[in-house]
Amino acid sequence: MMLLAGAGLLVGLGFTWMANQAFRYPPTGAARKSAEKPLGKEGGFELALKNHYLTLVALLIFLLNVVNTTGEYILSSFVVEQRRLWRHKQKVADSPWVPLLENSTVRFIAG
Repeated sequence: MMLLAGAGLLVGLGFTWMANQAFRYPPTGAARKSAEKPLGKEGGFELALKNHYLTLVALLIFLLNVVNTTGEYILSSFVVEQRRLWRHKQKVADSPWVPLLENSTVRFIAG
């Protein structure tokens, strides 16, 4: 498993090195004039919809937010349900840390 993690780190390092080599030298000539040309009057949404790459980045960010929100909901529901089952089984009164489980799973996991 550690070899797989190490291989993943090396792949990331390789991509970083390739990106650094590609952008090490500033563009010259026509490429520089194109890069320095200001954007037109179109808005950001129109630009994102015209450019296929920007549309895919926007969709990826949207998907990331959906997955993150869904995962947080599932985790918090699980923690609250487990707390309810534990309290029912133990028949104990609330302790000072119980509200942390209800308010934020992040606080519970972090601390």
